[in-house]
Amino acid sequence: MKRFLKIVLGIFFAIFLVLLLIPVFFKDKIRDKIVSEFDKNTEATLYFDVDKFGLSLIRNFPNFTVSLGDFGIIGKGVFEGDTLANVKNLEAQINLKEVLFGETVTIKGIHLESPDITIIVLGDGTANYDIMKVMEEADETAAEASESSVSFGINSFSVSKGDFVYFDQSSQIFTQLNGINITGKGDFAQDIFDLVSEGKVDAATFSYEGTEYVTNKSVTMDMVMSMDIPNMKFTFKENEFLINEFPLAANGSFTMFDDSYGMDLSFSSPSSDFKKIFSLIPGAYTDSFNNVKAAGNVSFTAMVKGQYSDTEMPAFNLNLNIEDGSVQYPDLPEAITNIQVALNVDNSNGVIENTVIDLKKMHIDFGKNPFDARLKVANLKDYPIDADVKGTINLKDLNSMLPIEGLVLDGILTLNAKANGKYDSLQSIIPRLDITMNLKDGKIQSTEFPIPLEKINVLAEVLNATGKMKDTKINVSNMDFMMDGQPFQAKLMLQNPDDFEWDATAKGTIDLEKIFKIYPMEGVQASGIIVADLNSKGRMSDIENERYQNLDTKGVLTVSNLVYADEAMGKTFKIATANTNFDKNSINLNELNGSAGETNFSATGKIENYLGFALKEGKLKGNLNATADVLNINEWMTDSEEEVVDESGEPMQVVRIPENLEFNVNASVNKVMYNKLVLNEVKSGLVVKDGKVALENTNLKTLNGTMGLQGSYDSKPEKPLFAFGFKVTEISIPESFKSIEMIQKLAPIAEKMQGLLSTDFSVAGALGADMMPDYSSLSGSGVLQILQASLDQDSKIITGLASLTNLKKLSTSTMERIKMSAEIKEGRLFVKPFDVKLGDYKTTIAGSTGIDGSIDYSLGMDVQAGEIGAQLNSLVSQITGSSAATSSTVRLNIGMSGTYAKPDFSLKSVGAGDGTNVKNAVSASVTAKVDQAKDSANVVLDAKKSELKSKADSLLKSQTDSVALKLAGKLGIKKDSTDQKLEEAKKKAESVLKGLLKKKKGNGGN
Repeated sequence: MKRFLKIVLGIFFAIFLVLLLIPVFFKDKIRDKIVSEFDKNTEATLYFDVDKFGLSLIRNFPNFTVSLGDFGIIGKGVFEGDTLANVKNLEAQINLKEVLFGETVTIKGIHLESPDITIIVLGDGTANYDIMKVMEEADETAAEASESSVSFGINSFSVSKGDFVYFDQSSQIFTQLNGINITGKGDFAQDIFDLVSEGKVDAATFSYEGTEYVTNKSVTMDMVMSMDIPNMKFTFKENEFLINEFPLAANGSFTMFDDSYGMDLSFSSPSSDFKKIFSLIPGAYTDSFNNVKAAGNVSFTAMVKGQYSDTEMPAFNLNLNIEDGSVQYPDLPEAITNIQVALNVDNSNGVIENTVIDLKKMHIDFGKNPFDARLKVANLKDYPIDADVKGTINLKDLNSMLPIEGLVLDGILTLNAKANGKYDSLQSIIPRLDITMNLKDGKIQSTEFPIPLEKINVLAEVLNATGKMKDTKINVSNMDFMMDGQPFQAKLMLQNPDDFEWDATAKGTIDLEKIFKIYPMEGVQASGIIVADLNSKGRMSDIENERYQNLDTKGVLTVSNLVYADEAMGKTFKIATANTNFDKNSINLNELNGSAGETNFSATGKIENYLGFALKEGKLKGNLNATADVLNINEWMTDSEEEVVDESGEPMQVVRIPENLEFNVNASVNKVMYNKLVLNEVKSGLVVKDGKVALENTNLKTLNGTMGLQGSYDSKPEKPLFAFGFKVTEISIPESFKSIEMIQKLAPIAEKMQGLLSTDFSVAGALGADMMPDYSSLSGSGVLQILQASLDQDSKIITGLASLTNLKKLSTSTMERIKMSAEIKEGRLFVKPFDVKLGDYKTTIAGSTGIDGSIDYSLGMDVQAGEIGAQLNSLVSQITGSSAATSSTVRLNIGMSGTYAKPDFSLKSVGAGDGTNVKNAVSASVTAKVDQAKDSANVVLDAKKSELKSKADSLLKSQTDSVALKLAGKLGIKKDSTDQKLEEAKKKAESVLKGLLKKKKGNGGN
């Protein structure tokens, strides 16, 4: 027996071990098949967490259970990157036998945990769920000839914690389901079968063409539906739905055709309990709904029959009747009673314009306050309306009937409204209207804002006796209220919508802080007191035709302690005091004191055409006198999509001047900051016009000196243009280098200079997104005068020259009253020749500096001959025929190239003190003696022809010895043919000169 038990246990253990190991062997096969089948059949991207891929045989034996964690599908094409489905965990059951021995795998069940599915249909019908590959006809034939390797034989499914969104742009249908928990079963392997399902959706929302018909309603269902898959026809059998607490039964069928939907459905409520339908009212279905007392009878029926497509609508009908309804909320003393409703909506033929809406009766008693309404709209084409609404409600009683927590109401509201007639905008026809609304001694107070609006009195009427649009009149003859002891009064009359006429007055005090607490704006905070006394009267046609002189507008407006902060701008604006009066032509700014960002300002002046500016984007004109303590231009460089970024990494944009501003401004600013430049005691005339700002007669102090300035800034081009003329007196050279980027780029030598500079210079160009010059566009010219300056001994120019020349007396250079002419063009600053002393040596400098940092200068240094070496002096003396005293002057012509940070120096040539080039002098001397020798040679040739050979030989010998051969001998040349060797002598002399100069450079002349 023990042996038998051991054998049985061994068998069971072996079977269990097999059940554990089989999934291990087939896990990769199944995973690869899932991926390959998806890629083969779809145009989408499948993803899942490989580490969360599971395969089990024990859970649903004899079927495999495949699980995919963090599973999803991402679209391609126009839906590239959009997620169609995202599922926390997907489980599918597949047949064991088919995995082991078959080529086809059948999916038996699907279970989804936390799926989030989004279906979108674009206006052209393109849908993100349409991910199956399009097969050519030949491919389809081949596919039909072979069996699919995956088939669906689902007999159960479930969804837990699901979310679903469907949006069809073409039909403007939107559906959202949250908290989906549904289970179902049915034999999907059959063509016709019954689907049995049950579950709940926590919140359902449905809208059509922007109108929400169902909002956050819970839906519970228990349903049996016949599924005819070949004909895509779905028939309701046994079913019951709960929408919130309202029960609904459906009968009939729904069919999906290729390009339309067939509907033959009817709906009814099996319950006549008024409380059930009351749960559908927005705000009524709360946690305490079970404690609501309700009574009354309800009947509800609806039907939809016909086809729905892009061109068709089904016929539909809805009937709702409520009799003797009442409702009382828990903990509230009074009930809403005598609720009577009779509503019919009917469309008999599917033509939407033929829809009839007939609210035959609606009566409600709010305590002792009856309210009645009747409305009939005969069609939706020209909207024939017959409506009558009347009632008087004591708003205070609503607090004891409705759960309006945190809100206190008071006052007597009376409404009487009648409308009869058609609406046709093309013919300017509207129903005849007689509407009156009166609120007496009203009050509104909320817990969020404890200061109430009280003593509210409003009398308004809308009248039209003829049905013609132009005869409509809206008259608010009185509207006044009190907020925290501050009164406000207003009146408004509007008539003739064809050409609106208005007559409006407003007088009172507005506390912005209190208003913004009642009506908050995201990202915006405001406070301050506005006192207004305004009157306006006119016609819309006068505005459209810019006849602003016909608008009778006037008033007085004062502002105090106004603070406005906008997170989007990142700035705070304050108006301490403002006092204005205005008429239809202008606003007189009598006083304005405030701040914007870091700037404290004050202004007075006159602003014209403000109505045209506000109503028709006309030009706002004016004359202002403004003063400010500090204007930091850097803080107003706004964000944009440009590539240039500020110090915080945010992109920047140029300052644009509105083209519809035209102002003359006299401005005085104590301090202006622009990039690193600081301007003090700025006084300027500004003309703002057509997107430009022109500076006139501007005077200021900066860089320890003074500046006169005039010019313009034109913000209309993509790259704004500027043109300025500067008259600068005695500004600091080192401070200029630190503060002005243009000097850093075009005059880097200023970094090592001390002293003062004056200039009369003009410059023009374009600005980049960082409000800095585009240096490639710059042009300009003028005169620079260095009053007194010094160039440090450790300057790269001084050290570079000393290294090249080995001159002993190069040291700190002092410059006094040096004038130089300069020009900016083609991205370079060109300096015309000017004289300066570098140490003890007079030097003439000319050349250019580029915005890329490159330099190209020539320096002519006058040096005593004795300082450049005896060998060079001896050669010069021999060639020129005079002894070169060591006290005579030689000019070293030096080239400076490279960059200022790494300059390159080279000795180009050496000249005499009078500027004559030594190289040229040697060449001229040699050439003269060669010419003399040539003349002698010609005489010899003539002698030969005269057979005076011996005399010619003697003459040739004496002449060549006396001149040509003497010089050639000094240069190491042997006697030979005269023409050839004298030319060689000239070249040899040049070569020796170059060698001497190189030697000088190498050993300092020693």
